[in-house]
Amino acid sequence: MGYYVNPKNMSKEKFLETFGMKISEADFKNGNFSDTKTDGGMVVVLVDNGPFKAALICYSHDEYRYMIENPDHRRKEYYIVPVENLKEFM
Repeated sequence: MGYYVNPKNMSKEKFLETFGMKISEADFKNGNFSDTKTDGGMVVVLVDNGPFKAALICYSHDEYRYMIENPDHRRKEYYIVPVENLKEFM
């Protein structure tokens, strides 16, 4: 099922703006996000489901591959978030 960011005191979008670094879809799909700014971080994918948004933590290689190999037409945004900020959700 995976892990999702569900902050108690702010929206998912605000959490990602505050703690994340946005990356492009191309960088996400090509894995071009492992520079010094992202060491110790994980990818979080914000998926627009229409009535609500979900923020999926790509906590493993399998989760990452799933997001790449199972494309759909929902709007997505990609972020790198320090692991320290994600621990409460895993």
